[in-house]
Amino acid sequence: MRIQRSWVPPQILNHVFLIVTQPAENCVIIFETIQIFAGGLPPMKLKFTHKTWYFFLLCAAAASMLNGFAVLGGMDFSFLEMVAFCITGITILFLAAEKGSDPKDKRSYFLIFVLLMLSYVLNGWAAYLFSALVWPALLALEYQKGRPIQRQLQLVGAAEAFHLLFVLLTVYGGMAGLSFWANLLWVLLACARGWAALSLYKMQEEDA
Repeated sequence: MRIQRSWVPPQILNHVFLIVTQPAENCVIIFETIQIFAGGLPPMKLKFTHKTWYFFLLCAAAASMLNGFAVLGGMDFSFLEMVAFCITGITILFLAAEKGSDPKDKRSYFLIFVLLMLSYVLNGWAAYLFSALVWPALLALEYQKGRPIQRQLQLVGAAEAFHLLFVLLTVYGGMAGLSFWANLLWVLLACARGWAALSLYKMQEEDA
């Protein structure tokens, strides 16, 4: 049974990066153009808030969870992990580019995005390590901003640590028999991420 890891074709990653690094007004133009060509309707500006991005994080966690169940069932739904990777990257970048936010928070979000990219461009144990740091770092930043998500942060951090340990033992420790447990831990990790994202979404909804 294979070990779960994100993989995104460079062509798709380049297209995503080109879109999300555009200024906010250019992104509005992109969405308006898509809408016009898709249905011939008058352009409508889309408003994205923290609530929107937390929902995207929830979708990313759900995609990872579905992929994990597919792996446990002997199927290959790796495209779902590609979707989760892209959604997570776009979300973090837009959080970093949010107008009016604290410059310190913007730098922190961008550093988390760098961690995510390093998990893609690097190989070996370093890629697994950087991948395991992304969600805990993101949740830690939200916790520092006053979000009461201490339990979610602790659960995701512990799940990431155990999953990383089992993956390293399976891949580099010669313990191939642990691959099933590594994949099972991936599903549990995705569930923990989903709980954290859902909690952030509900908190933002209450604040609205």
